[in-house]
Amino acid sequence: DKFGTKLPLSESCQPKVPTYVGELNEISKKGLLPLINFFNQDPFLKSELIKIYYKSDNFYLTLKSYDFEVEIGDMTQLQNKLQRLKIFCAYQMNSKLEKKFKLISLKFKNQIVGS
Repeated sequence: DKFGTKLPLSESCQPKVPTYVGELNEISKKGLLPLINFFNQDPFLKSELIKIYYKSDNFYLTLKSYDFEVEIGDMTQLQNKLQRLKIFCAYQMNSKLEKKFKLISLKFKNQIVGS
């Protein structure tokens, strides 16, 4: 929930909410809640988010309409990072390039790094 409390799974209903994969410790919970709140405030990002996971002190995302994984890094400059993600997604949708990315990293200041 919005406070980071675990909810039991329901056998009769499957809500359409993003999934968090991995151990939810105090460090990851501290960054996860602002990330989810930010996504919930943006209609595009809210509709795209499928999965979040935390690995090696970095947050990663999976989006519905894109085949690449997104490395957010830590929660510094979160608004800037997610704005760059939206710009990159718009570019990908409108680009005629057939370049396929497996990973998009937003963890570097003012950069989008694709591989």
